[in-house]
Amino acid sequence: MGRLFSVPYSMKIDTSSYMGLLSEYPDIHSVYMGLPILHNHLSLQHGRDVTNKRVYDFLEKSKGLYKRIVVYNSISYNTHDSEVFDFFDKEVNPLIEKYKIDGFVITSLPLAIKLRQDFPSIELHSSCNCFQWNTRQMDLWRELAGVNVFNPPREAAKTPSMLKEMAKEGFKLKVLVNEACVYGCPYTINHACSVAERTNNFIQCMSGDYANALRTNLFLPEWMDTIDDYVYCYKLAGREAPYDFLKNILDAYILQKPMTYIDEFATYGGGSVLTKLSNRGVRIKVSDIPEKTRYCEAKECNKTCFICSNAMSKINSTWNG
Repeated sequence: MGRLFSVPYSMKIDTSSYMGLLSEYPDIHSVYMGLPILHNHLSLQHGRDVTNKRVYDFLEKSKGLYKRIVVYNSISYNTHDSEVFDFFDKEVNPLIEKYKIDGFVITSLPLAIKLRQDFPSIELHSSCNCFQWNTRQMDLWRELAGVNVFNPPREAAKTPSMLKEMAKEGFKLKVLVNEACVYGCPYTINHACSVAERTNNFIQCMSGDYANALRTNLFLPEWMDTIDDYVYCYKLAGREAPYDFLKNILDAYILQKPMTYIDEFATYGGGSVLTKLSNRGVRIKVSDIPEKTRYCEAKECNKTCFICSNAMSKINSTWNG
């Protein structure tokens, strides 16, 4: 079996164009998306897909063609579980039935248990926002809610020991590869909580060090063969991608089409040093990324290893301020 990919539905692309794009790629495991009535990590963060109803057109026209997975992955809901359950009973469950929705990405174990009870055949995925760092937690989700697929933390692709351990225990892993958050970001929990609670926190994505632009979770397409044995399905980020950018992402990872710059297929936020560098006209080439970052887990940075610092000094002469 070849590589499988879970690809993002983008609300910025009309249904006909989007489905035409998908038809070019044979290895799509599933399409994941938000719903206008469900706040999720992306909609809470950006507030852009809450009122967009275009997704319902796609859900209607894609029945039986693709596995459609709805994302409900905020780290918390700031409400009682009973209220969430009631909302699903009245508003969401009818949509599951109407559009024959195939599955959900979930951060709430109680909700996952409820969905499994209400829809025994539904496919359930844990979210990378569950921050499941050990197999015991994953095993409990599988035991209590029958979770089918697990999204390990964003650092997973670049942490081979994690992938090996989780795969050895029989978990089907959906691994995110093209999101360029800093590896081991110290703001991860704070960021997820501030998104869920809609508060402003003082988050410095790259911790003031431009060299961290090379120490991200971005896993290059040409590296995928080194983790294929542990990955059930690759996840590609890009739920707000316009047509051309989404096509680049799919081409880079599914078709292995060479790209020159990482910003042609990597996703990252406005607070990223990658964004700041881009605003200066500085773009990072794929060839700029040190191969060692594929597996080093950033354990020796600026102690015994200066590969990224030296590389960034060549990319941008003002990287250290």
